[in-house]
Amino acid sequence: MTELHAWKASDEFAAALRKRLAERKAYFADVVTPFINAHPKQPPYGTHGDATSFDFRIDGFADGDRKSPPPEGLSRAQARDWLKPVRGAAGEPWREALKNLNGIPSVDKVFHDFKIPVFVLSLHRLCRANVRDLEVGVYLTASVDLTEGKDCDHLTPVKLSEFYAAVEAEPSAA
Repeated sequence: MTELHAWKASDEFAAALRKRLAERKAYFADVVTPFINAHPKQPPYGTHGDATSFDFRIDGFADGDRKSPPPEGLSRAQARDWLKPVRGAAGEPWREALKNLNGIPSVDKVFHDFKIPVFVLSLHRLCRANVRDLEVGVYLTASVDLTEGKDCDHLTPVKLSEFYAAVEAEPSAA
C-alpha cells in the first residue's frame, strides 16, 4: 500500500497557483471553447498531460470522420489519430490556430518559480502532486515525498488528518 503525503502551500505559492488556474480557466473560456464551437468537427487534439506535467500540448485536430477527405489545409496519416496542418500556405491558418491554442498559461512554471518539483521519479514510477484548492488554503498530496532532500520553503508538511478535515469542511463537500 502506498502512503499518501500532504502539504499546505504557503500563502504566496497558493496565490500564484490560484492566479494561474484562473488564467487557464479564462483562456479556455476566451480561446479554446470559441475555437471548438467554430470547428465542432475538428476540435483540438493532443497530449492532455501526464505524470510529468500539469500542462499539456495540443498537437493537431480531431479526425472523427476518416471516410471523407480532411478539411482544406489539414492532412491525415494512417499512423496518427489526428489531423495536422499541411505544409505551405494552405496549412497556415491551422498552424496559427495551433499556436494560439497552445498559449495556455503554464501551471508547471508556477511550480518551477517556487522551486517545487512538478514530479518525482520514485521506485521506477513517476509521481506528480495533486492540487486541492480549498477555502482554507491550497493543499498538495502525493504518493511520494516531493520534498525529500529538497528545501521547499513554500510547502509545509501536514498530517493527513488535517488535510482530510480541510476537504470535509469544504462547503461543496456537504
